[in-house]
This record gives sequence, C-alpha cells and structure tokens, in this order.
Amino acid sequence: MTVPPSTEMGWPVTKRVSAPTWSPTGSQLVFELWDGSDTELFRVSARGTGLRRLTRNAVPDFGPVWGPQGGRIAFTHISRGSNDVWTMLPDGRDKDRLTSRDAHEAVADWSAGP
Repeated sequence: MTVPPSTEMGWPVTKRVSAPTWSPTGSQLVFELWDGSDTELFRVSARGTGLRRLTRNAVPDFGPVWGPQGGRIAFTHISRGSNDVWTMLPDGRDKDRLTSRDAHEAVADWSAGP
C-alpha cells in the first residue's frame, strides 16, 4: 500500500504498511506504517479516505487489533525496553496502558469471549 503524501506528516510518498486490520463493521482499517526508523498506527476508511495518524512518539507502536464492538483498538507499545499492551479509542484518544511488567507482552487477538 502506498500512503498519499501529506504536508502535515512531512513524509515521502512510499513507506512500509503492514498489519492491516478491519474494524468489526468493515468500515475502517487500522494499520502500522514504518517510516524507516519508527512504526506508528494509522486509520483509514474502507473507501481510502480520512487517513488519520493514531500514535505519535519516538518508539514503535504495532500489532493493532480492534475490540469486538469496534469501540477500542488494542496495540503493543515499546516502553523502557519492554513491550506493553495499550488500548485507545479509534480516533487515537484516551490511550490506556493495560500491562507494565518487564516482559514482552503483545496483542494477538481480542474477542468478546464465550
């Protein structure tokens, strides 16, 4: 996938996009974008419009997974040398850290349960 140029982000046109994940309704896609030195999370509509950067920091954020109802996105964030699991609203606000151990936790899937 090629991300359109954006003066707000100031990045060249081509970057590596990976881990695309559809929202439960199929109306949005969240994905990782690697710019050559860092990985951040983005969201775009199924039509390819409304590209929005969800994370912005100096360390990688990766592995986005939609919650079962689409109300939150879980992801992995590297902090102080370990991977921690965080969640956020689909617009990137209200980030909440779920783990904080000296271990390498990561999000694999998120389901409503039995």
